[in-house]
Amino acid sequence: MLVQVVLFLMGEPEKVGDRKDTHKNKKLVGGQISVLKKKGMIMENKELVRMIGRKVKDGLITWQQAADEFTKLTNITLTGEAFRSRYRKLNDPYIITNNEVKQNAEFETHNQDGTIDICKELWFDANEEKTPETILKKFGYSCDEWEVISWTFGKWEVAIKDEEQNRVCTTIRAKIRPKVKKELPIEEYIKIIDEVFSKNIKPLNTTQYKKIKELDKNKLLELTGIELHLGKMAWNGDTGQDYDKNIAQERFYTILEEVVEQQQIEQCDTCLLCIGNDFFNSDTVNATTTKGTPQTNDLRWKKMFNLGLEMYVKAIETLKPLFNHIEIRLQSGNHDTMSSFYLYIALSCYYKNDSKINFAKNYKNVQCFEWGKCAIFFSHGDSNLKI
Repeated sequence: MLVQVVLFLMGEPEKVGDRKDTHKNKKLVGGQISVLKKKGMIMENKELVRMIGRKVKDGLITWQQAADEFTKLTNITLTGEAFRSRYRKLNDPYIITNNEVKQNAEFETHNQDGTIDICKELWFDANEEKTPETILKKFGYSCDEWEVISWTFGKWEVAIKDEEQNRVCTTIRAKIRPKVKKELPIEEYIKIIDEVFSKNIKPLNTTQYKKIKELDKNKLLELTGIELHLGKMAWNGDTGQDYDKNIAQERFYTILEEVVEQQQIEQCDTCLLCIGNDFFNSDTVNATTTKGTPQTNDLRWKKMFNLGLEMYVKAIETLKPLFNHIEIRLQSGNHDTMSSFYLYIALSCYYKNDSKINFAKNYKNVQCFEWGKCAIFFSHGDSNLKI
């Protein structure tokens, strides 16, 4: 049996005759060893592939450099892609990321989903803990605004000599993302609601019609939730058309004017008004949807909610003189699940003593409104309500 001892890290195979001790369990100072056994024509190279492949994963060499090192040690010629294929077939649990970088390479990649991939050499004191917080600080990002999703430490660290602190350097690859604060403080909403309700909000200035004495009790006018995405900002160079808070308000009041005109014709006794359905574009203090998708807004969340509340109060005040009854329901969206709920509750408190307006205490994602022999279901794409 032929036993060959290979010293990695040094990059060159060590001849058996150059060492007195060739015991296969011997550990060499300064590196790792692997014992390759040759029995007949079969070479056990899996451990060698695994060891060299991990150097690629640590960002120390490329796949082609790994293949060249493997060829030098085994005399088996492989391309970089062929070596990578062999490594993948091992299903090595050490595999953490698909990023492959050259030795000493550093990068910072900002992804479309808001995450950032970073690879840098960082210095740590001898007793300093490597935690997500220390990593963020050394990357130059605030722990209050960012969080680490995953990180990989290089296996080999280099110590600085002749320093009292005896710091060490290691390559760290990490993925970070902005912190998403999904829960909004109720106290802030209460302040905004009090501010809006303290104003004297007047109905929309529409064309004046003669007051209708008799309304048709068999007719219902339905105004579903307006998917306005209030707060959204878009530029026609990116999206094909501009959009901002001013355009959103213009569209909202145009819809309201059309409803008023239609009511003069239909003379409906009751109006069904739905609140929500992505009326707001975002739902968190970080301008993301309820589940954390980043949005581009032209309003901060407080101002956005303030404006939306004021717009719906004006809308209801405009509709009140035209109907005998106004039924209001919640229609939750995926962009503004919480914000639309708070809007609905705020409006219900404002009109709690108004006998003409009724807010249902039903907050399910799928709503059902009964009108005579008809059942009107509405949602924002959620699964059907089970009865």
